Amino acid sequence: MPDKLTINKPVIEVENTVTLNPKVSVILVTYNHEDYIAQSIESILNQETDFDIEILIGEDDSTDDTRKICLEYAKKYPTKIRLFLHNKENKIAANGVPNGKFNLLYSIQMCRGEFIAICEGDDFWHFPQKLQIQTNFMVSNPEFKTITTDFTKLYVHNNSKKTAFNKVVKMELSDRTIEPVDIFKTQVKIMRMCTYFFKSELLKSFYPLIMETAGDIQIILHAFHFGKVKYLAVDTATYRIMNESASKTKDFSKRQRFLLNYILFMEKAIAHYNLGNSEKTYLKKQKLMYEIRESSEQKQFFKTSLIGLKMLVNGYFSKNILRNIKNSLRK
Repeated sequence: MPDKLTINKPVIEVENTVTLNPKVSVILVTYNHEDYIAQSIESILNQETDFDIEILIGEDDSTDDTRKICLEYAKKYPTKIRLFLHNKENKIAANGVPNGKFNLLYSIQMCRGEFIAICEGDDFWHFPQKLQIQTNFMVSNPEFKTITTDFTKLYVHNNSKKTAFNKVVKMELSDRTIEPVDIFKTQVKIMRMCTYFFKSELLKSFYPLIMETAGDIQIILHAFHFGKVKYLAVDTATYRIMNESASKTKDFSKRQRFLLNYILFMEKAIAHYNLGNSEKTYLKKQKLMYEIRESSEQKQFFKTSLIGLKMLVNGYFSKNILRNIKNSLRK
């Protein structure tokens, strides 16, 4: 039984004959991804490796046909897929809303491989050698515990793409070691869950500091304090941008709740990991951003302007300042 997890109902592992000694474990967590899950599974099955892998699919009690599709694949590929059927009674609730953290944490503890890669059910890998190049690097460079790569952004609303997003937008042109400085501001933004590749012991020692905050930022912060992190400038995965998500929503209260949870997480992280002045300064900026958005939404022009001025005086230059001031004038 995975440590620290409350299991109210047993998780069912579908019968399989997957090897007990894979080199790499691939975690595929999914919930209500019926339109995308087949492509995601196929992209993992199509990986070209000279070692054994296991695919752990955590199906999180979907309300659509995701579970049905996963069962079909598990039956077709019993030597490759370990399918875990989760129950809603085990889900962890944050702000009263059940999330997928139990699924992810349970899957991590069930992994048997020396290395772990992660994908989500609405993303997929378009580079067949992804696992091979990441494994080769990690074996040759044991001081590194985490690898991430470039990725393609796929926008669901119009099916448009930004290929090699980091190269084109973030100007990440070459392989490099990612340093644990200003990680909240820049480095984490070039990292997406579908590109992650970890030494197994790193993930198995991970547990969220706060359940209300996204898992990827918490995992990467943990990774920075576990060992060196490598960025490979090769586009390996496609990351879907959905029309609505926790971090991308038109609902003001949801956006504020997401930012507030992020602030609460940063406060815990700064203390837990003994982070420096750069992170503390960035935390102050996020708190001011929360405040200016609140006053702007309440149409408090003078208060909004004062907060904006305070941000500028402290060196926080952002187009969001002017946007919030303008919004505070609208009726």
